[in-house]
Amino acid sequence: MTDKTPRHERVEDGLTEKGVKNRLSGAADQLSGKARNALGAITGNAAQQVKGKAQELKGEAKDALGKAQMDAARAIDRSDERKRDR
Repeated sequence: MTDKTPRHERVEDGLTEKGVKNRLSGAADQLSGKARNALGAITGNAAQQVKGKAQELKGEAKDALGKAQMDAARAIDRSDERKRDR
C-alpha cells in the first residue's frame, strides 16, 4: 500500500502537525517554568527559580520552533497555490 499524496503535501502536513505540537508543548513548559520560578521566589529557593527560568526558556524555544515549522508549511502551501495559478 503506497501513499498517493504528493511528497510536498506530506511534508507540509508533517510540519504543521509538528509545529502545533511544539507550540503547545512550549506553552506548557513556559507556564510550568513560570510557576516553578514563582514557587522558588516565594520559598526563597534560588535553585528552583533557576530551574524554572530554564524551563521557561526551553518553552520559548519550542514555541519559536513551532512557529517556524508552521511558517514553513504555509510557505509550501503558498508555493503550491502559485504553481496551480500558472
